[in-house]
Amino acid sequence: MSTPSRYMFTLARSILHHPGKRQKNTAIIRLFVLVTVLMVPLVLSLSFTEGMIEGITDKYILLLDGHLQVYTESEVIIDAQRSMSKLQGTSDDSTEAGITVDQTVGGYGILYGKDQTQEVYLKGVAPSYFNERRVKELSLGTTEDLARTGVLPGIYLSRDLAEHFGVDIQDRLALVLIPSHGERRVRPALVQVQGIYDTGFYALDQSLVFIDQESGQLLLPEENIRTEIMFESYGEKQAEAFMQSLKNQIDGDLEWARFDQFNTDMYENFATSRQVIYAVFLTILVTAAFYITAVAHELIEDAKEEIAMMKVLGAQSRHIIAGYLLAVTTVTALSIATGTMTGILLAQNITSLLVVLKELDIPALSYYLLSFDVDIPVRKIVTLSVTLLAMSMVSVAASLRHIIHIRPLDVLHQD
Repeated sequence: MSTPSRYMFTLARSILHHPGKRQKNTAIIRLFVLVTVLMVPLVLSLSFTEGMIEGITDKYILLLDGHLQVYTESEVIIDAQRSMSKLQGTSDDSTEAGITVDQTVGGYGILYGKDQTQEVYLKGVAPSYFNERRVKELSLGTTEDLARTGVLPGIYLSRDLAEHFGVDIQDRLALVLIPSHGERRVRPALVQVQGIYDTGFYALDQSLVFIDQESGQLLLPEENIRTEIMFESYGEKQAEAFMQSLKNQIDGDLEWARFDQFNTDMYENFATSRQVIYAVFLTILVTAAFYITAVAHELIEDAKEEIAMMKVLGAQSRHIIAGYLLAVTTVTALSIATGTMTGILLAQNITSLLVVLKELDIPALSYYLLSFDVDIPVRKIVTLSVTLLAMSMVSVAASLRHIIHIRPLDVLHQD
């Protein structure tokens, strides 16, 4: 190690541990505590927000849209997918291959109880639609298959809607279908509740009603029949490659769309929410960087005599600047690491807290999804940490240039 480097490290160590300078040690401790306390809620809120958005997205994909929607009969897709599987030497069963294919039909209607009404989105599905993944998301409180009972269509209703209407399983509700384009007649029907579910997300629970597929195809517009395709592990390139293979197998064109193209408003809102959150985080980081700079400036003001003496002894300004920058950066990096790890540990255990909050049934929280798996967004947390460290280093380096203007004779003359 060269002499300037050795001097720089010695100076940094003396700044971080100086038994005779209580004020300097207090400033260092204050810096460490503040940055640590700052990082904990940032990491926690970032993990919570990302987990909630991903959880809502998964529920919409699993229960409402699928990853892909193809506007053709599901039998065509299933036959083509089986042919593709045979050519590739994989399982004929699409479920075993990680791909789920379901034919559904959708439309809007109004449910009528004794004293209440509610506009809902009706989704006609077969019993096979409720596979293990979907049942887990639904918390479905029945083992009875969704099917017509005699002449009455069967429906699965959310717990919120069941409480809204004051009904339970086997009870009946009146349904009036909202006419589609070009249709003027109103079609009333009587439906029977065969199951009650709970997605945990208010927006879905207030609008989504499952109806048996046979009744759905009889009552809902034929042009709303579609095939939903869901992948166990989704990627845009994988989806496009799959659809291209289907087109080649069918030897024709297919009209299809991705899940983010069905509910564009919702996914645009998610993107906007992320941008707003990142803008808030950036503002907080800039404020923290200025505080770190203020601490560095305070250290310089308290050490003017020492710096002047160093210069008298032959130390160059750039070496002194480098020593102070190393000391402040070391404290900042350690506090960022401590706060980040603490935030991650809290985020990994936030699920139990969310369960408690959900059981408390607080009205203000009813609009939020409180049941989701928290996956730590490591890349975004690293970006957040590196951004704060980089901003603080730049601002501190700019502030430390004040050392250049400290002249030994002026300081000694003041003394």
